[in-house]
Amino acid sequence: MATWIKETDSAIYLMEGGYYLERIFKKPRANGEKELNIRPMHEWFKRDDAPGGMVVAVGVPGPEPQPKPGTGHEGGGSGGMPKPQVTFIPAHPSNYRARREGFKINTIVFHNTVAPVQSAINTFQSSTSQVSAHYIIDRSGEIIQMVQDDYCAFHAGNKDVNDRSIGVEHEATPAQKGFTPAQEKASITLIRFLLDAYGIPKANIITHRSVRATQCPSLIFGTDLEFQQWVTRNF
Repeated sequence: MATWIKETDSAIYLMEGGYYLERIFKKPRANGEKELNIRPMHEWFKRDDAPGGMVVAVGVPGPEPQPKPGTGHEGGGSGGMPKPQVTFIPAHPSNYRARREGFKINTIVFHNTVAPVQSAINTFQSSTSQVSAHYIIDRSGEIIQMVQDDYCAFHAGNKDVNDRSIGVEHEATPAQKGFTPAQEKASITLIRFLLDAYGIPKANIITHRSVRATQCPSLIFGTDLEFQQWVTRNF
């Protein structure tokens, strides 16, 4: 089947029929313009079924294209598991970037915030913090997405890990340690979705402290054994 390109307000898609095969998100600039990394498009035109046409739907209301089932894109993993409901609050554009060419999502990094959720949101929206995560799960179980999965968030303290991972923060403070039941349920649901969507093995669900010298996520799991037992029970 022939491929084609579709542009919307938020992304450019490589389409096959009514589904997308690849997607490049647009990154907002402070002046209202949007930018995107066009390097992945080079591969689109090397395909045997290279796109021969384009549809521009910028400013046209309507749903975004859905991934072709089985392609391993968000929402289109092997089981087609639906994405849980999220509230999107964008991080500042200086706190994330395009993933480097050759890196694919294969890891989930588990974090805790240390401070209340609003403090974490404020930090990720600061133009000077140089830190972000893809998701924050608050004490009530609400899932807040701050960086689109296709982009590299600055969460692990390691450039290579950032380029191949999704960072999931969990609201916890010294006065409020551990999961709440709603928060744990939301975390399990989100992580199961991410495993399915990107074909990530559960062995690649890791803690922040396994990447760099930090105690994170000690406010949720005091020891690595506790974390591994939780992973084994739920995934």
